[in-house]
Amino acid sequence: MRTKSLSSLWVLAAFCVPGVAVAQHFSFGAVVGAGITDGFQDQTFRGVDTITHFSSDSKDFIIGPSVELGLPFNVSVELDALYRRLHLADSAVLAPSGSFNSSTTVGTWEFPLLLKYRFPTLIPWAKPMVEVGPSFRGGSGADASPSSHGITLGAGLEAKIIKIKVAPQLRFTRWGSDNPPLIFAAPHTKVNQLEFLVGFSF
Repeated sequence: MRTKSLSSLWVLAAFCVPGVAVAQHFSFGAVVGAGITDGFQDQTFRGVDTITHFSSDSKDFIIGPSVELGLPFNVSVELDALYRRLHLADSAVLAPSGSFNSSTTVGTWEFPLLLKYRFPTLIPWAKPMVEVGPSFRGGSGADASPSSHGITLGAGLEAKIIKIKVAPQLRFTRWGSDNPPLIFAAPHTKVNQLEFLVGFSF
């Protein structure tokens, strides 16, 4: 029994010790930015006596916390929890009563899990970087049901100012198709999303 227990401990150590050696450091921070592309598609639905048009009436602000695990060879893994309110404009023409306009927001949370690589440079305080990984999303409202998964690509520059790392970047996410809508004339989010973000980490 004791021999078996010692064997188990050696197996556990064989997995844990490399993991501790590989994991360099954790960093915490925040990400802020805005959507460059609109959150919703321009769509027009025609009924028997109605015409409904959906679009985005403003750009979306993005903010949330971030955590990063540093690995060897200029590689790291980053996980963000980003809150983004998708702005939706709705205009409808109702015959014969007239027309109306309204606007609302759909709150979403985006969770990109990104593998990041920093290119070595001669400038120690500034490094170009690229990132790739899956993204997950939750949130619905206003008869909209955004897709829950996608793939994200990003590129930017990380600069170290005193003890704070500042990383402006562009991120492109290709989302899957929206979940089945609750009604026929429902707004659909844009599948291709481009965001400008700035990360701050310590």
